[in-house]
Amino acid sequence: MSIVDLTRVGTPTFHTRVEAWETDFNGHWNTRFYCRSIQRAAEVAAALGGDTDPDGGITQRRHMRFHRELRTGDAVEVRSFDVAGQGEPATAHLLIHDGRVSATALDFGGRRNPALSAIPGELLAITLPRGVTGA
Repeated sequence: MSIVDLTRVGTPTFHTRVEAWETDFNGHWNTRFYCRSIQRAAEVAAALGGDTDPDGGITQRRHMRFHRELRTGDAVEVRSFDVAGQGEPATAHLLIHDGRVSATALDFGGRRNPALSAIPGELLAITLPRGVTGA
């Protein structure tokens, strides 16, 4: 896999940081806050695509993968991409900290989003469920 500079691809759709009250007893960011960040990014991506219906461009199904733990004070950015050629329209979201992917989400059931750039193949590969290599 080639190295992709995650600060130069996709569309930034959400920024936040990990707060102490959002972590579990091990000091790791709670799963619900990963999910909340992806959901907010999906809402921003839909609005960027011109969707004025708050539910119209947002996912009907979401597949998430967790890659790295986040801790208190970590800066978080979500970058979103259009996924073409995978059957039904989809949007990919990469939750990034310090230039590394911490979580990914693949949303199905919305509309194609012309405001988002296409996802590079090597990034699509890490958003797909394990064991799935294509549509």
